[in-house]
Amino acid sequence: MIKSRIEMEMGRQRPLIVRQAAFARDQISKISQARESDRLRLAENLFQIIDLACRADGKRVTRANIVAEAGMADQNGKSSRLYDYAIDPAISEGERCWRAKKRLIKKPVGYLRLAEAAAKLGGLDVDQVVVDLVQGTRLAEGMSDLPDTVEPEHLVMLAAAIQGEAKRIAEATCLDWYFNTIDQQGLAPNGSEWEADHQAFLWTHRTVPWVDLFTEEVAVFRGIWWPKNDDGTFGEKMVKAVWVCRRIGLALAPFGPGKTVRAFFVRRPVLVIKDFPARRDKHDPFSFEDMVIEDPLVTSMPDPEGRIYHRSGTLQVTTDARQVALCPAGTFDEEDHDFIEVTPSSIGTVLETGLSTSMWMSTDAFYVPVAAYTKSPPGSRASDLERVLLHGREFGDGDTRLMATLEAQAANCVHGLRAWVDARVTEIEEVMTRMASHSTREAS
Repeated sequence: MIKSRIEMEMGRQRPLIVRQAAFARDQISKISQARESDRLRLAENLFQIIDLACRADGKRVTRANIVAEAGMADQNGKSSRLYDYAIDPAISEGERCWRAKKRLIKKPVGYLRLAEAAAKLGGLDVDQVVVDLVQGTRLAEGMSDLPDTVEPEHLVMLAAAIQGEAKRIAEATCLDWYFNTIDQQGLAPNGSEWEADHQAFLWTHRTVPWVDLFTEEVAVFRGIWWPKNDDGTFGEKMVKAVWVCRRIGLALAPFGPGKTVRAFFVRRPVLVIKDFPARRDKHDPFSFEDMVIEDPLVTSMPDPEGRIYHRSGTLQVTTDARQVALCPAGTFDEEDHDFIEVTPSSIGTVLETGLSTSMWMSTDAFYVPVAAYTKSPPGSRASDLERVLLHGREFGDGDTRLMATLEAQAANCVHGLRAWVDARVTEIEEVMTRMASHSTREAS
């Protein structure tokens, strides 16, 4: 009887493991470069997986066999490439950090190939190994919350509606032309202008149209703020409440198969700077309810020294703010932005995180949605998404429905690039004409 119950329970868990492994593989395929902290955890997990595979089958499975099975052996057929993928968690922290920064491969797909090869040769459960590989990294975020049955109907309907509107907007605004021109001409935005892009991988988030949905509170720090005066001098320093937040938006980007424009959630860390309430002792605890309600100052994450240079002033905050769980700062701008395709599963995992929403962000689409009956559960963020998708916001001018706002953003992006391209074409034609006229005069 006990054996039957165990087998029944394992039978129920098995489909969930399969779906979690598929989720992990999908996450790995979408990320071209893993963060330093994620690379270190992947390498440590891979070391333990390879060690387990080698021990599971006596001495018949070796590291060289695993590397060869993954098709990643070096020119001499040896396993030396593992040094760039696997780290023993028992070595010193200094060496682990050095290798994570200097040696570990940034693309996560290689870690996956080695883990699956180890599982195959060692007789391990391949799907379970894939799930174990990403544990402790942001690639696993949301994996434990996957439903073990079919997706809820309201999430399926929301995802289908958003992707359908994304396709319509892309066709109506000529987003394909927009992204193809940027890609083929090697362009990068420079304020309201465009220029040659020498670091294309850094500019993706600056070219896609998106609308911010909501902002989540993650952690709060005290910061020192020096306001800048109109004459360029700095005023007296002030103590500010500095919230590390995770901001979630909805974007249209060409990351689908064949560079098809589809809808993606954009998740990025930001700093939100607020005033403390008056007459508060510096040792007293504080919370969101204590904050002043006016719109806060929103900036990117601080530099490695904990500083933010803004046109309104300069902020100094502890460097701990850069490595807050769930939204650590990256070395480059693009590292701070996660693009997650809108699917029934991702709606659930990206929206329903359990973190508090910062309702002070009046520019967010979820700020006071129109009251309406929803198919989604009342009080959920899926319900907020449904309301702003169908009805818009309670406050705002014109059509405040989510996809109408996103379409306006897309049209503005396309219009700006098209005007710039037309101006450049006119300049080129004028120069060519002058050059041709010189040649004609000389011939005559």
